[in-house]
Amino acid sequence: SYRSNPFKPIMMAFNASASSITWRSTLSRWNCPKLDLRPSLYQLCTNRPFHASRHNSSILIHPRHQNVSHNWSPARRFPHVQMGFASEATFDSSEQPFSRDVQIGFIGAGHMASAMVQGLVSSRLVDPDQCIVCDKNESKLDAFRDMGTQTRIKGLQVVESSDIVILAVKPFAAEAAIREVTAALGPDKLLISVCAGISIKSMRKWITDEKRGVSAKLNPASAASKSDPDQKQLPQIVRVMPNTPCLVGEGITAFVLDPAIDDDLEEGYEQTVRSIFGALGKVFKVPEDKMDIVTGLCGSGPAYVYTFIEVLADSAVFHGIDRNTARAMASQLVFGSAKMVIENSTTHTAELRNRVESAGGTTIQGSMALEKHGFRAAIHEAVIAATKRARDIAG
Repeated sequence: SYRSNPFKPIMMAFNASASSITWRSTLSRWNCPKLDLRPSLYQLCTNRPFHASRHNSSILIHPRHQNVSHNWSPARRFPHVQMGFASEATFDSSEQPFSRDVQIGFIGAGHMASAMVQGLVSSRLVDPDQCIVCDKNESKLDAFRDMGTQTRIKGLQVVESSDIVILAVKPFAAEAAIREVTAALGPDKLLISVCAGISIKSMRKWITDEKRGVSAKLNPASAASKSDPDQKQLPQIVRVMPNTPCLVGEGITAFVLDPAIDDDLEEGYEQTVRSIFGALGKVFKVPEDKMDIVTGLCGSGPAYVYTFIEVLADSAVFHGIDRNTARAMASQLVFGSAKMVIENSTTHTAELRNRVESAGGTTIQGSMALEKHGFRAAIHEAVIAATKRARDIAG
């Protein structure tokens, strides 16, 4: 079984160059015997698979690494990608695709679900038909059908057919959506929520209430008389906060794992989340008590940047530059400045600013005007207000 199998998933990387081919394997946390994972020249040339096995669990490895599958159940359902385990990591997610039999379900067919499906498919993590999308508004499903994904009307149908379930609805609809599909949420499911402000504790409570067969919200006295279901029968839960630049593959995603996940399984689930959202941009692991500030900064932040670009463009239009040119200039200005910050990570932003502000020049005059009119304070208050609202949603 998944919990008793002592064979920890192997994380492999295939490095090829003109002069050498090297296979590397890492066995994590488990004292497993070393396995010979070196393919023969014949196998490399013919693309024939080979096996490495122990305790009747096998890893089917194709030398062409776009076809990797983990053949045990249900552990085989989640990919394991070799990478660093720092709070933030980047990698080429296309190097370790999901097994062909993995199904990823989406409850909600909005912009974020669309971005995730496109990101997963374009990065070759999955084929389009491995994604299943549902929405009560059937007209939203047409675009997904055009991409080749499966579609359903009811969330329960999606969960029953999926290994990974991504909850991508508005926060106010999250509780109803989870309660509707709880019957199919078992320990073999990974539930990933992208709903702003909805805590893991809240989601676990809703699932527990439904599995007791009583809504604690409507009838707390009756719910209290029922015993809690075995926690091992609940799904694994991950709370995620992506932002809208994920739509263009340049997003920020913060995530937190359910504390109830077993320590020996945590690493694999973390890598699964990183592989999914790494196709959409940068991924950061944060404590759950910091998720609200992440929402205020990264989730809401694009709106603040759009406003900044809009005002910059309007100022140029005021002085006679046509709007299309002004918008293009302002957008490139922000893009280029952000790239300067990213590529000079050891240089403080104040130092980068000082390099532009020559003595008695135009830039220092503009910077003084920003200070005079409370530019910094306005941004600070915007992040604080959005963070407070995220906390209010969470209750």
